[in-house]
Amino acid sequence: MANFIPIRQYNSNQIILTSDRLIFNSKVDNIILSSNNDVSMNMNGAFHINIGPSGNQTAAKNFFVINAPKIQMGTGNVEPLPKGDTLGNLLTSLMNALNDLATSLSTATGIGVGTVGEPTVNAAGVKLQGQIANIQNQIVNINSKVSFTA
Repeated sequence: MANFIPIRQYNSNQIILTSDRLIFNSKVDNIILSSNNDVSMNMNGAFHINIGPSGNQTAAKNFFVINAPKIQMGTGNVEPLPKGDTLGNLLTSLMNALNDLATSLSTATGIGVGTVGEPTVNAAGVKLQGQIANIQNQIVNINSKVSFTA
């Protein structure tokens, strides 16, 4: 909000409504806020957006859309959110590659008379296989059932 000028510092025409409570209610159509620059909302308490069935609305209409080239939640050191399916597919590929390595390690044999297993290497492979199975079971729950990004 680089262009925002606080109410008391603004030196052009403005409308200030002051009351104990303000309610804007549209009985038939929409409420539209439009601005050439920013829309700013400030509060000392919580901010609520309630979307849900009311009257004859269907559940298919109950969604929240933010149409913006960049969305930032929070301040400070923000990080990008991963795309769930993309991250899940990448982690699955990584786990499959590690599992191939673990399988090779767990069945490794030494060189010499006959085939002799290498106990330390075999144990490491078996342990890695268990850890991979645990991670793979968690990957299926990585995607949110509520929050989506494109």
